Amino acid sequence: MPRGPAPRVVMIPEAERCRLKEVAGAHNAPSAYRARAKMILLLADGEGPTSVARLLGTCDRNVRKWRARWEATPGLESLRDREREGAPAKFTLPERRELVKLACDRPDGIVAPFREEWSQELLADVLRRSRGIEMSRSTVQRILASNGLRPHRVRQWLHSPDPEFREKVERICALYTAPPEDAIVLCVDEKPLQALERAHPAGRARDGSVRHEFGYVRHGVGA
Repeated sequence: MPRGPAPRVVMIPEAERCRLKEVAGAHNAPSAYRARAKMILLLADGEGPTSVARLLGTCDRNVRKWRARWEATPGLESLRDREREGAPAKFTLPERRELVKLACDRPDGIVAPFREEWSQELLADVLRRSRGIEMSRSTVQRILASNGLRPHRVRQWLHSPDPEFREKVERICALYTAPPEDAIVLCVDEKPLQALERAHPAGRARDGSVRHEFGYVRHGVGA
């Protein structure tokens, strides 16, 4: 004779059942998302949390958690991770941009290679003195790392000579961060089929590697 109460059967609206099956069998969906869809389908077939956990290689506490989420809101959206409310950003986007711009520029009066110019401490100091932005060394490191920048390992950068470059960047960034209502923002890059020529010949570094200049000359677009 079976022991204990029968497992609580989870109810699935017919339209949601089709969506659950689609997600459960989708190889391009996140694995956790697929597993949650399978949990609900198995629970609806009469399996208990312990049995479902064993079949999916998880714990019954996790199964009960997503069962409760589903029963509260029986829809596929209830199986998605909820957005976490983190602490508000201490530094604004323009302040972070100032750091990135500073890290990509040369200190006044210094012509040494980049690896001998900037340190995280120096960047924080210059940012405080020139921009009035108080930023710790660890914050400098995190912001640069999040943008994939390592100035101490880079030999050269390319900057626009346009005197209105800063204002144009601010307008473009504002368009991305605060677009007009009902607007569609598109970014179109250069076509890769252009006939390009390097503005300067390649050189060879002391370690034997080839160094290319960033500048190039356009010669039209190929067919």
